[in-house]
Amino acid sequence: MNSPNRTLLLCRCGDSMKVDPKSAKEVLNASSVIETDFLCTQNLSVAEKELLSNNQVIIACEQQEAIFKEICNEIEFEKKITTDLINIDIRDRAGWTEDKNAFAKQAALLSEIDLETPETPIKEIVSEGVCLILGKDDVALDLALNLSNELAVTVLLEKELENVIPRSGYNVCKGILKNVSGYLGNFKVEVNNYSELNPHGRGSSSFGLQKKEVNSECDIIIDLRGSNSLFQNEKKKDGYFRIDPNDKIGLEKVFKESINLKGEFEKPVYINFDETKCAHSRASRKGCTRCLDLCPANAIISKGDYVSIDPFICAGCGNCSSVCPSGAANYDDPPLDFILERIKNLSTTFKKYENKILPRLLFIDDIFGKELISLIARYGRGLPADVIPINIPNIEILSHAEILGSFTCGFSEVIMTVNCLVL
Repeated sequence: MNSPNRTLLLCRCGDSMKVDPKSAKEVLNASSVIETDFLCTQNLSVAEKELLSNNQVIIACEQQEAIFKEICNEIEFEKKITTDLINIDIRDRAGWTEDKNAFAKQAALLSEIDLETPETPIKEIVSEGVCLILGKDDVALDLALNLSNELAVTVLLEKELENVIPRSGYNVCKGILKNVSGYLGNFKVEVNNYSELNPHGRGSSSFGLQKKEVNSECDIIIDLRGSNSLFQNEKKKDGYFRIDPNDKIGLEKVFKESINLKGEFEKPVYINFDETKCAHSRASRKGCTRCLDLCPANAIISKGDYVSIDPFICAGCGNCSSVCPSGAANYDDPPLDFILERIKNLSTTFKKYENKILPRLLFIDDIFGKELISLIARYGRGLPADVIPINIPNIEILSHAEILGSFTCGFSEVIMTVNCLVL
């Protein structure tokens, strides 16, 4: 929904780009447009003045977003005035180009501000702060002592250590780790040859009666064994930390991060799965296993005639949705309908201000793709005026639906960035 009082600030970025206030004002239904230069330095007062007003302020610059947000924070703290700021990039994506102008593309990119982004589906995760530290020496015990004021800590040692002093703040046990599964707030642990440190006695430490197998649960796992990861795609496994026990800086970072994993959290649900469409099996005859073969997080298991995707384990890579032949698995962050809405809006707006050529669509991901576009703009020729970039979380989530939808909406070509190449 458009704001009744909206101000757009267009910066020429050291006269390195051209802008068109007229089309930009029209597409945003802005009450005013201010074209300036050096907005983040010499003319910072222009931004400060507008942010002090009651208007919604749109600044067409993302690179210096932190500076403008800092001004907002100062205004809200000192003046008790609520600011309404939106930053959007048109420089790297449209302004820095060797073409004469890219006004139609700039208008199309600006128009995305008024699209209502759907909320990401979520699952609630509860972590009680039960922490398991896997270690082999005193480093694990030192970390346990530091964490014991914040978390309920148990240390599992690979082998018995001499002179382990019993502490009331945390538990110590030894055993052979057999299996670990689960996620933040619900890790399942199996240990063989398990025994607990005796809390009594004088002299050398001793461990109690050994149990052949023990099953337990915890919310957080800190792995200091210095060995292979317990999980595939570990960087996306919330609640699991693997760190070199000799990395003092890393240990301090793990300490700070782990104490913040106690409480209630929201886990995005990345995949919308319809089991009735699943082609995994029928009448006990094995069919498709594409998603099972590709899932790096082991979030997918066979459930007979169909598969099951655990939303708590799913890391959102999008591999399953990209290879699913039946449409049973669909990436839902954002949903397909919203991506198609964005595609249609970009094409319609571009053609409103450019009737000589048809636009081309470039799919980029939120990390590598955006960085690639920025480098091309800064050190190369920039994107052509008819190539409109559209960012999505992962290129892997693209399916035939988005590509065909792009052609239906009037794009003459669909391009995507894959493994450092533009195809």
